[in-house]
Amino acid sequence: MTKLGFALAALVFCFYQNPAKAQTAPEKDNENLPHYDLEMTGDEYTQVLFPKGEMEGSILESMFQTSTLSLNDARNADPLQGIIIDGKRNLDWLKYINDHRDADHKISLSSPNTQVGIPIDHPRVYSPQIILKDYQAVLAALPASIKSVIQGTGSFPLNPPTTDDEFIKWSAKVDYNYQMASRWLLMAPNLAQLAQRQSNDVRGYYFLSQDPHSQEHLTHWKTLDPVTRQLDTEYLFEMCLNNGGRNNGSLINRSRNSGNCKAEVATAIKRNATWALYSKYLKASKDLYESFFKVIVPRTDLKWDHQQNTLGVPFEEIADPIVKSFLADNVQDEWHWDQWHLLLNFQAGANLPNMVFTAGATPHVNKVGGNTITMDANQPLTEYNVRWTIRHEFGHVLGFPDCYVEFYDSVKAVMISYQLDITNLMCSRRGHLQALHYDELKRAYDIQPGGLSESNLLKKTDI
Repeated sequence: MTKLGFALAALVFCFYQNPAKAQTAPEKDNENLPHYDLEMTGDEYTQVLFPKGEMEGSILESMFQTSTLSLNDARNADPLQGIIIDGKRNLDWLKYINDHRDADHKISLSSPNTQVGIPIDHPRVYSPQIILKDYQAVLAALPASIKSVIQGTGSFPLNPPTTDDEFIKWSAKVDYNYQMASRWLLMAPNLAQLAQRQSNDVRGYYFLSQDPHSQEHLTHWKTLDPVTRQLDTEYLFEMCLNNGGRNNGSLINRSRNSGNCKAEVATAIKRNATWALYSKYLKASKDLYESFFKVIVPRTDLKWDHQQNTLGVPFEEIADPIVKSFLADNVQDEWHWDQWHLLLNFQAGANLPNMVFTAGATPHVNKVGGNTITMDANQPLTEYNVRWTIRHEFGHVLGFPDCYVEFYDSVKAVMISYQLDITNLMCSRRGHLQALHYDELKRAYDIQPGGLSESNLLKKTDI
């Protein structure tokens, strides 16, 4: 990445730092980092990079002083910024088209079918080099009629030069690269802290615990083929970081732990003691993995009603009937299991869960187990990602953390991110409520005999 690219990243951080979204328990030691959902849309990144919606007053204008530097010059100055400029124009064109269409014929890049997730066995790996290579491939295949508009400066055509479906396909490809370029620029100022989060990487535990032959492999190390040895070595290293990568939360200690882990794994291999090492690491890694799916901050104002088979949740009264219906319909539709369901009890009062709309905000809850859900006032309530977001964010109000991981691998110089379960509402935008959510809510909030007790509460200090 060029010095210009890093400078833009620094300016993004300084000029527009969003409120931190609800953090997962394993991220306590660097919870002051700005938080951006793994599956943010291009529109959501635009709110961060272009808070006023236009180039005027944006980070790019501040950086390039566009009175003396044209957009083409800015595009050529750094390829990542070229992707940002193209991606912004792509979304502006889409908005222009939709502004001239009725509600039944608007084009959308977000739908249940477009949510693919980022599974743990196919993590997203990105860096400036990877992003640029991917975008160059997109540009090489992009229809000239679309490319000329996206990389042009003139007025937008009222209609796409292709069928709507074809336009959506190519617009989505451009938008994905825009998302990744934006994400890298936003993350770049914080790579040192993001490297600390490698201790949250639970892939080692996940893959070794899922493999029915793990004990055989780790007990008979010398008989393994080179590929399996390499993989299992990496998995043991990751489990070691789960166990020892959190001392004092400082970069120095984490760096030392990385070196210690490499040495410890190497020693176990030399002594043919890899199964013993795995057994040593197992409990802490397992606890860390399972913490992603727990109610880590239980509330005290919820009521589990056995007669009605409901969990009553108080919520601050909402005057606007459309907004009230949006919240109630989405939350109550998602948060139910079999015959049980969550019930919102709208009422007046202080210190109640509530919802506010702020133009350009990144949707978030003020903290896990917090009260205030902030949504973006610029996004239509009918959009799929908006409807999914309120369902997901309400999970934070109930005390659930996010169940995904993102960190910087300083050795490979790449960002790595993945979701622990792409079918889980708290992990992925393609996810939904699961039986484990119901079971965990019952564990945390059922105060009947055999339900909630001091011993079965998962306290934040236990993570």
